[in-house]
Amino acid sequence: MMKIVIKPIKMIIAFLVALFAGLILLAAVYALPVNPMKENVRRSVQLYTFEGTYPQWSTGYKFTQLDNCTDAYMLLMAMSPRDKSAFIDALTNPYIVAGNDQQWQDVTDYSQDLAKDTYFAYYSRYWGGYLTVLKPMLLFFEVSDIRVINAYLQFILIIAMVLLIGKKLGKKYIAPFMLLMLVLSPISLAMSFQFSTAFYTMMIAMFIMLLFDAKIGDVLRYCIFFEILGVVTNYVDFLTYPSITLGVPLTLYVIMHRDMFADKLSGIISLIKMSASWAVGYGAMWAGKWICYGIFTGDNLIANVLNQMSYHTTEEEWFGEKITRIGAVFKTLKVLIKWPYLLIGVAFVVWLVIMLKKSGNTLKNIKITGVLPFLFISLYPVIWFLVLFGHSYRCYWFTYRTWGTAAFALSCMIVGLLPEKE
Repeated sequence: MMKIVIKPIKMIIAFLVALFAGLILLAAVYALPVNPMKENVRRSVQLYTFEGTYPQWSTGYKFTQLDNCTDAYMLLMAMSPRDKSAFIDALTNPYIVAGNDQQWQDVTDYSQDLAKDTYFAYYSRYWGGYLTVLKPMLLFFEVSDIRVINAYLQFILIIAMVLLIGKKLGKKYIAPFMLLMLVLSPISLAMSFQFSTAFYTMMIAMFIMLLFDAKIGDVLRYCIFFEILGVVTNYVDFLTYPSITLGVPLTLYVIMHRDMFADKLSGIISLIKMSASWAVGYGAMWAGKWICYGIFTGDNLIANVLNQMSYHTTEEEWFGEKITRIGAVFKTLKVLIKWPYLLIGVAFVVWLVIMLKKSGNTLKNIKITGVLPFLFISLYPVIWFLVLFGHSYRCYWFTYRTWGTAAFALSCMIVGLLPEKE
């Protein structure tokens, strides 16, 4: 009985600490001077003037499309002057509106002092935790500088992860990780700030698991870990492809704890517990923002939130197309039906055949074990698309990255059939 009581208490304490820390961090960066940030944005305005709203670095390939619209919102929030106190601004997330049709035009006009009639708007339903990094960086670097730093940092993290996976899991698991990176389109991640938030959260979680698995230990501690992971995801992400911060680390957990999945039922139950913990952290952090907003501002966000929830989960017409749940699944999947990915798939199969031949094995004499957990996790993207089908359909050109979970889980399942000795 005591253990049953202690478990939720630990998770509640972990959530409250994370909520308090997130709010304090945001208030701290909102207290920073914004004039240097505005000046650094001004120095890079030609970037958006040249690129426009949704540029593609390879025309016709949706996974190469950038989201300068959302990045512009992020910059407008970062360089917005103080509306009220730093604490209240951390809850309301004010940004400048200059009256243009496109947000990047507001960025260019406001940063160059060309906007005459400006006013505040608010992105209060999101935490905007990315500002804890973006604001300090804008104190010292231009937008173009931050893009390059972002690209180099992601490149270093990917190389480091390849080496760590090879050392901790075995070289055969490097191939699934590289397949995951190709699905995410790392060039696009590096060039769009909003695409980077889920990537960094996922990668940090993977590093922690690979380096400190023994210290995290049992399922309860992993449930708390995934709860905090859900909290952080909600805190920094702009509803891009957030479920990948659950699916990929969960797949990693299956690989690292193969023995517990010999009993299929208990293993799946553990995965459900961790997934529920992530969902609780993700949902509670969002609710925490709305509750704190209501307590300290006296306003109510619920009507706005309910309107957005309806918008993302309702069937309607969109540019002449009927939005449906199944349509969202296939719309996102269609982004990956391109020659580069087809060639990657062929190369992956050829690599598997070569590995099997070198090991002297065939599929017939390989004992298939532990397949069910990977299949279970590979369904997560479908579940996400079926629930948030409105948002997934409209923003398919970046929500498709949610399929990265399925790509990683299924490829890990396949390479797991190879002999342990390489």
